[in-house]
Amino acid sequence: MSPASVVEHVVLFRIKDGADPAAVASWLEGLRSLAALEVVAHLAAAAVLRCRGPLQFTHALHCRYRTAADLAAYATHPAHLEVVRDFGAGICEGLVAVDWVAELDTATEVGLRPSAAVRVTLARLREGAAAAERTEVAAALREAGASSRGVEQVTGGENFSPARADGFAVASLWAFPSSEELPMLEVEGSSAAESVVTVDFVVPPLPTLSCPDPLEG
Repeated sequence: MSPASVVEHVVLFRIKDGADPAAVASWLEGLRSLAALEVVAHLAAAAVLRCRGPLQFTHALHCRYRTAADLAAYATHPAHLEVVRDFGAGICEGLVAVDWVAELDTATEVGLRPSAAVRVTLARLREGAAAAERTEVAAALREAGASSRGVEQVTGGENFSPARADGFAVASLWAFPSSEELPMLEVEGSSAAESVVTVDFVVPPLPTLSCPDPLEG
């Protein structure tokens, strides 16, 4: 069965200490409403369950797009820009964003079901690491995920959007039926990796979708 290509988009956020919980809830609601956009194949925004590594994040956004052009259309869509400007700007003090191309089996659901648990791993490689080492780290993360008990989806690859990646060059995503599978798993580092950040979160219930979608908007 031939694979289907998707573009993975992950943003890890650090929300300010003491941020108004109502403002955070409104921001999450705004992010989730973007799942209604025609260019979005899957979107989940949630609080982080666990974060391991030198950087700490509080929330995660995971989206899937059928093409890089769809990702670009999402990035410039008025509804997305409104959420960033009106809801996120005042409460977010830092973020990292990465994008990579993934191959999914055609029998695999592009969207992850609510209550699925997701582990995202980002690797920043040591200075001077060769392109072959990036490929090796990405392959190692995919292999580690594929060998994990209960895993339902595994993707991984090299980040192609360095502008907001803070040096993270490789990313992977593992999906499990629930959070119960996650505590037993640890992501091992690599000799080529300078630092690794691992974030776990749970896909929230599907929102009531009401976001308008005229791209020219």
